[in-house]
Amino acid sequence: MVESPFDVEIEVGEILEAEPFPEAEKPKMTKLWIDLGSVRIAGFESEALTVGVPSEEGYPVLVSPDEDVPLGGVVY
Repeated sequence: MVESPFDVEIEVGEILEAEPFPEAEKPKMTKLWIDLGSVRIAGFESEALTVGVPSEEGYPVLVSPDEDVPLGGVVY
């Protein structure tokens, strides 16, 4: 396997649900429910960062693979 050049591990996940998040400090934030495959985190609440770029309107467009890949797969 190729070693990741990142200081953090970035894994592939599937967006299961998304809804507006008006309580956030940034008005264009969205609340996401993400399936990371076999990864289980104790409790319901968790924190994750997503990788994306802004659209022309300034809304986030998430980076996604061109092909189907395993959930929880490490990006390198």
